[in-house]
Amino acid sequence: MNIGDYTSLFITLILVAITIGSTYIYWKSSIHKNHKFVIYLRILMAVSVLITAYAIYLQINYHKDESHNDEISFFTNLMKNFLDDNIKIFIKYPHMNYYYAELMGFRYNQRYKRDYMVENQISNIIFSRLASVAYYLETSSNYSSKEDLAELQSRFDAVIGTFLKSKIFRDNWKIYKEKLSGPPIRRYMENNFGI
Repeated sequence: MNIGDYTSLFITLILVAITIGSTYIYWKSSIHKNHKFVIYLRILMAVSVLITAYAIYLQINYHKDESHNDEISFFTNLMKNFLDDNIKIFIKYPHMNYYYAELMGFRYNQRYKRDYMVENQISNIIFSRLASVAYYLETSSNYSSKEDLAELQSRFDAVIGTFLKSKIFRDNWKIYKEKLSGPPIRRYMENNFGI
């Protein structure tokens, strides 16, 4: 926990203490009949307004920081899940290691027989997951820190760029683009990769 978590509580307690103290002084003395007391109340009100304004300012900044951290965390988790889930597919289908090697830019020196149907299914799963990331990038325009998210997006773009070096992946993109893709993923692929 940081100090920002307790700032609002602290300021509220100060205001309550000042209010209780002022009320006690008012009831126990005849100070309210004095002209200086009216000035004292005005100063007290001005100070409490300033403290309230400062508390609101701190709360807004704290909310901005939290919002920023939540956006970064959400996108990081989205990207991590995208990669982890895609790797799990290839763990489940080890006979598709040739496709995995091609996606990741590795050389696959073993002989293999291509399984076009499973290639297409795996590619469609990847494109479907990519569509959710593309939709998030397109609709979440209230980024707190464009620099941090731009860096994360550039890392994600690098992964997709690596995938696009695969002929199998590009061929399946053409099929997916014509039949199943939605506007967000088409715009993402067009804007970032020109395809």
